[in-house]
Amino acid sequence: TLSNWYSGTLPSNPTFTIAPSESTISTSNCTWSGVQGGATCSVTLTTTGTSVGTYGIMATAVGVTSALQSFDVKSSFCNPCTIFVTPTLDYAGDLVAGANNTPVSASPAVTNGYAGGDAICQHYANVNSYSGTYKALIAGTNRVPGGSDWVIWANVQYIRTDSITIATSTESAILPSPLTNAIETLPNPIFTGFLNNANPWSIDSTQNCQNWTSSSNADHSTYGDAGILALNAYSNIMNPMMMSGYLVSNSGYGSVCNNTSARLYCVQQE
Repeated sequence: TLSNWYSGTLPSNPTFTIAPSESTISTSNCTWSGVQGGATCSVTLTTTGTSVGTYGIMATAVGVTSALQSFDVKSSFCNPCTIFVTPTLDYAGDLVAGANNTPVSASPAVTNGYAGGDAICQHYANVNSYSGTYKALIAGTNRVPGGSDWVIWANVQYIRTDSITIATSTESAILPSPLTNAIETLPNPIFTGFLNNANPWSIDSTQNCQNWTSSSNADHSTYGDAGILALNAYSNIMNPMMMSGYLVSNSGYGSVCNNTSARLYCVQQE
């Protein structure tokens, strides 16, 4: 989905560019939605014999070119995919220390917080015999919708470990609001690091435990609430006074990174 990049009279057939150039990837005509402030074009990509890797797509309409939207081509992926919540984190917001020390003991040792979160998720998936590869739903420069390290697939059903449906992701590869069912039945705090505003699927670079390397009470992170159906306070129309959401909760906004009661969302990749 190439979002809010074109305004004016909508052309019927934008041209698409794949980078790096790849003849095995074909595109369909886009489906337009929205005009005010910029139109969105959703295009279907077909891959036949395409090498596994990260690619980008741009659309051009009447001389106006969209931003590059990245996408991954993988040999396999899950549908439905599972999301689970980890136990509490011994090293709180320092996911490097959490991964490199027991009980996770990553091998080889990780050197950044995102790899640390992924190692923690994979450890608990293995402990519980959950099949597949898992990554942490934590915001980062590339771990946002459209980023090269994003963890949610587009148009995929997500379920809990008890097979209860959480929701089906959107064409923009994000979870909707409200969810069909909560990610967890308990209201546990979840490290997320996403912005607390009306468009929250972006990194809050001042509220992510120093890119998930700090367990200091001088550093902070945004939190989600695993038991809430709404995305955040802005979308919690059923009970706006709760000021809570599964991605960001006002009650957890700015909480310190030494909170060892916090957990992670872990999302199955394949």
